[in-house]
Amino acid sequence: IALQPSADLDLRWHVARLRFEHLTTPRERTHSELNGLIADGSDRPDVLTWAVENEMDLLCDEKRCGEARELLARTEPLFGDGPWREWFDYLDAYSLYRSGDVDEAEMRLRLLRDGLGARDALYARTGWLLGHVVLGLDKRQRPSEALSFFRDVVSLTSAPSYAMAANLGMAEASVILERFDAAEARYAEVISSVKRLRPNRHVSPRVIEASLTVVSERLRREGRLESALAFARLAVEVGAHGSATRRAMLLDRLSELLASVASAKRAAADELGESDGLQSVGVGGRDMRDEARALFLESAEVARRIADMDSLKEGRRSAAAWTAADHVRESGDLVATIEAMDHFIRFRPASALVARALRYRGQAQQSLNRFEDAVETYQEAFRRFPRTPDAGSSLIPLARCYLAMGKEYGDLAEKTLKTILTDSDVFTPQAPEYADALFLFGDLLNRNGAFERAVPALEEAMERYPKDARAVRARFLLGDCYRQSGLALKGDYEQATFAAERERIAVEQKDRLRKAVDLFALAIADFESSRGDDLSGQDQVYLRHARLYQADCHFELGDYDAAIVHYERAAWIYKGTTTALAAYTQIVNCQVFKGNRAEAAAAVRRALYLIETLPDETFVGGMELESRSDWRNYFAWVQQSELF
Repeated sequence: IALQPSADLDLRWHVARLRFEHLTTPRERTHSELNGLIADGSDRPDVLTWAVENEMDLLCDEKRCGEARELLARTEPLFGDGPWREWFDYLDAYSLYRSGDVDEAEMRLRLLRDGLGARDALYARTGWLLGHVVLGLDKRQRPSEALSFFRDVVSLTSAPSYAMAANLGMAEASVILERFDAAEARYAEVISSVKRLRPNRHVSPRVIEASLTVVSERLRREGRLESALAFARLAVEVGAHGSATRRAMLLDRLSELLASVASAKRAAADELGESDGLQSVGVGGRDMRDEARALFLESAEVARRIADMDSLKEGRRSAAAWTAADHVRESGDLVATIEAMDHFIRFRPASALVARALRYRGQAQQSLNRFEDAVETYQEAFRRFPRTPDAGSSLIPLARCYLAMGKEYGDLAEKTLKTILTDSDVFTPQAPEYADALFLFGDLLNRNGAFERAVPALEEAMERYPKDARAVRARFLLGDCYRQSGLALKGDYEQATFAAERERIAVEQKDRLRKAVDLFALAIADFESSRGDDLSGQDQVYLRHARLYQADCHFELGDYDAAIVHYERAAWIYKGTTTALAAYTQIVNCQVFKGNRAEAAAAVRRALYLIETLPDETFVGGMELESRSDWRNYFAWVQQSELF
């Protein structure tokens, strides 16, 4: 063409089509070539029509539809009044459609189509365009009517490219009609067709991908996540050969949708478990959890594909690598989580998220009872990133690991918690980690028998965080500390040699036991009123012990009437368990100390009756005396003793 200024028009047209349909060409050059063809194509209606249509499309894509209408007005005389006049009428309707005047476009297309036969070249075009016109009328959309136009075009074997475009329109109309399975099938058919036929401006991998992305995003916003997911999968399939940036965008959307659907399924499984009042969900819930796990793992694999794209910037790849690792964690697959976090730490050592990866790896190891491995991981996180929130958040689970490893690690657990409570310049009392450490510190001291030191820690926790759910348990533990320390004073009382010292110890013992009584009463009230019947297994144990310990403190104080009241209540509440038998044991003791031998004997008879009526499984794992015969022999011995 450069060597022959008067080169054949067909050659120029061929080159222009190659650029327009297959290459990424600067818009300025495309405009120049199209306008050149328009200027020189006055005696070639086929070239003129193609150039005008594509120049109009290009102008409208640039939001210059007014200029597109002006172009059509300037070229109208070139179409004449012959057979090509119908092509001008079609282009006029098309320009109106692109300009947003869909009502006028529809009217002109219907008039034009009434004069066409199925064999006419414009028949397929007008049907395709009418389908899009009635489909794009905003609130007046007529998707069923659009389907009929598109279906008519699809049946025309003489216009395969427009049949393919109409198939795409049918897919979009089916989505509006919420026929998602049909829409998915149509999209799949279009994807298959575009691999066989030459792409055009109306149907190409990019056009199909854009349509699928719009549909998927719309359904996602409407909360139809599973339907959105199906179309996002197809978008990734059709965009597989696009640029790395484009592919990464599609994969990222797919990964997010997979994770969203997984989260929704897991939430539904949790809700199902709560509605059934179960600690674990049934078969349906387990199925949903399995589906959620598989979707999270698939989401991680999709994100990993982005991380493996060498042509992307490292920051983008690193973010995708973290998404992959985190979605594996979300899946709940602990072994896979450890492997995923190991992979991220090894291949992204400079990432700011390494501290978090270490924390998550430690949590997975801890959940698998691999406490020594978890301790090593948590220590590494704190050693390498001491001032980061993630490293600081590793200290609480580190302390729990030490507790799980046995009493010989109690000092290390205490030292770890003190790192937060006294040695940290990162965590203040407003930090959740500080609250976690304070409650756990009081629990640890109580567990280790350091009751005097546990008291101020528990009191501080209750004072700082009165609305924290753990405050109720802290109140129970504080009561237990006063009870245990009060009982410990018995030994001091017996060893004391001076009357004044014995009197001081007795007063202190009663004071501690009375404080314990009050704290147990408050804990019982809190458990009963604020939680109702929805108590966790651990809280139920706390409540049971609080009821018994409250009665025990009254017993130690010599307040036998109050003790009997509380023991009787415990015996009634736990009448189907061996806890009731333990309560009857103390009721007998109280009545004996009061001198009410008849009442004591009656309590023994009630206990013996209960022993015989309890089911066998009640005695498995019971309190102190496990078997039915043990309890029977004990109360029979009491009945035959000199107490009666």
